[in-house]
Amino acid sequence: MFDEQEQVFLKKLHLAQEKKNTEEIILALRKLAEFYYNQKQYERSQRALLDIIQLNPKEKNIYYYLSIIYVDLGDSKEALSFLEKELKNHPKNKDAIIFKGQLKEHTRIPIITFTLFVLNIIIYFLYPHPLSFVDLAKYAMSSFSINISSLITSIFLHVNIIHLIMNLIVLLIFGNRLEKKIGSINFLFIYLFSGIIGNWAQAVLVSNSFVIGASAALFGIMGALLMREPLLNFYFLGIFRVPIILFFGGFFSTLFVVSELFVLGESTIQIAHLIGLLSGILLTVVLYSQTQKIFYNWLIIAIGFWLTSYSISQIFFYSQGDFVLITTHSIIIFISSIMIFYSYVLLKTVEFKGGNI
Repeated sequence: MFDEQEQVFLKKLHLAQEKKNTEEIILALRKLAEFYYNQKQYERSQRALLDIIQLNPKEKNIYYYLSIIYVDLGDSKEALSFLEKELKNHPKNKDAIIFKGQLKEHTRIPIITFTLFVLNIIIYFLYPHPLSFVDLAKYAMSSFSINISSLITSIFLHVNIIHLIMNLIVLLIFGNRLEKKIGSINFLFIYLFSGIIGNWAQAVLVSNSFVIGASAALFGIMGALLMREPLLNFYFLGIFRVPIILFFGGFFSTLFVVSELFVLGESTIQIAHLIGLLSGILLTVVLYSQTQKIFYNWLIIAIGFWLTSYSISQIFFYSQGDFVLITTHSIIIFISSIMIFYSYVLLKTVEFKGGNI
């Protein structure tokens, strides 16, 4: 069967060659290359494509098809070189642009994520816990005094082992994916900026407080990931397929409540969380203009989840049976849920009309 089909395509090629019609020869070679590729005859497919290049070096998609073959052969480096040639000839080739981004993402090593992971562990065990007042005054972001060095050092200290482990889990799961998608430099910039702004805002807005931890930085990372992959599905525990918006929403709420219960009590880092998240979203809009069309959707969703988390914590930890407080925050939760649902519906519409971000 294979030989019969091959003979049909070869016959068409020979007829085109007899006519000396370049366009027909190229078309026949395209069909032959596609046939060989579908049969996993990669070398023959490659040979047909190279013959097309001999006839017309700027024929559209030929280098792109060669890159696909080399990916199947396990040679990502060669595949990228062919994509570069394709984009040199056809800079607006959307398929080649998307494939190049996917290939770079797949092959990129998340160096900053792993470096931050190790660095946070080392720094945690360098200091006895609980941290002394001297250490907090020197390294934490403080409402008493804010010095330049504490803008950075506060991001790398943690209250206790639970605080550290939770942040490391987030860093590995989401930091790894985001860094591979946007590159190490942009990733580190978003991480540090979100952490600095989030911790600084907490110190300024909450009196008599010391602020430490990478939570604001990590919320910035999650905000950036939400903007770059707005409708990504996440496999929870590797089994359950959950839309990332629902996973993040549940994760944010759980983290918020756990922080209230185990980490900092009434002086929670809720402001740092929110500002860090919004910083990540805003920075992504600045760095990637194509995300502007979904910015307001995610902004409303982020605020909606934060309001929901805040109201849940108020009801469970601080209401003490106060009917007015419970009713007020229940209404806030209801309104926030509507905000989230409505904005998500709009987001899906924008994504459907506008294509991938």
